[in-house]
Amino acid sequence: MNDIELILQDMESDEFELVLQKFPNCNSKHEIYNFFEVIVSSTQTPNGTKDIAMWYLQDMVTKLMEVKVANIGVLSFSTNPLNIIMWAQYAGNHNGICLEIDIPEESKSLKEVQYTEQQPEFVVHEIMNEKHGRFLDLFYTKSMHWQHESEWRMVTRQGNEAKQIPGAVIKKIIYGINVSNETKGKVSELVGREIPSKQIKMKQIYVLHWDT
Repeated sequence: MNDIELILQDMESDEFELVLQKFPNCNSKHEIYNFFEVIVSSTQTPNGTKDIAMWYLQDMVTKLMEVKVANIGVLSFSTNPLNIIMWAQYAGNHNGICLEIDIPEESKSLKEVQYTEQQPEFVVHEIMNEKHGRFLDLFYTKSMHWQHESEWRMVTRQGNEAKQIPGAVIKKIIYGINVSNETKGKVSELVGREIPSKQIKMKQIYVLHWDT
């Protein structure tokens, strides 16, 4: 029962309001905790009832996680501008552009993504509350299948809004193989001609490059 108590203790007020919807007969964290303690700890409680109680707990945690994740903002970068798969997936099949951005190393939340064969394991209460510093760790881990992306991320607890990266500077504009003159013109209008640009080309051996 220790995990249940810790989850409830760390719960924010808006999260607790959501939990109360699942327990209409409870008015406080203490009452919810006692609800689980009585059912799960009692030797007289049928196993089926215990299973239902644990399902309620799992459902409660799942809904809380959905609320937390819905508010998260993730900004993704790659250290490899010549990855042919990345151009196909994220730049409209080579019709888009790539921005080379110089970001200060001390920038808040900028971290390299870790690629692993197994999903990370966390103690539930450690990711339910941000004070433990484990919740955002979820967003810096991906399967080994994505390691070709060479990804770095910046993660914020409040997404869906424009944010500035202090000290960040656009160093270069890289145009995809199939980018149109119209797109190049619009980019020039937005950023001017002071920022150098490069045009991606493809060799016959399926290797991307640009002229130096």
